[in-house]
Amino acid sequence: MIAIIGIVVLMSAPRLNRAWSRRDVSAARVGLGSLFLRARVAAVTARRPATLTVANGKAFVTIATPTGPEYISQTLLFQTNGVVATSSSTSLTIEPTGLVRSGTPFVVALSKSGIVDSVVISGYGRLE
Repeated sequence: MIAIIGIVVLMSAPRLNRAWSRRDVSAARVGLGSLFLRARVAAVTARRPATLTVANGKAFVTIATPTGPEYISQTLLFQTNGVVATSSSTSLTIEPTGLVRSGTPFVVALSKSGIVDSVVISGYGRLE
């Protein structure tokens, strides 16, 4: 009986691994989209440019202040779940109007164990 359970578990392990990878990549995509939307709101609220930076396995938002950059959100760590993030450029600036006029399309590819998804911020800050 125990041997049968062991065989079933061994046969389902690859499927479970793929499901967990899919879940981790999806969570990273949703988190990055949410981070971009928070950056947009912060730029409009503060009436200052906000910068979304994706580099070294993490993403964070800073806003320009007279004393220097100020971090306005939690850092999103892709490495925590083993997700690899590669972006078309390191940072994207959101203007005080909430629009993104340059540096688009800003593409962040997210992958883990063969599961790939992406976040695309296109002209004027549309999130796809």
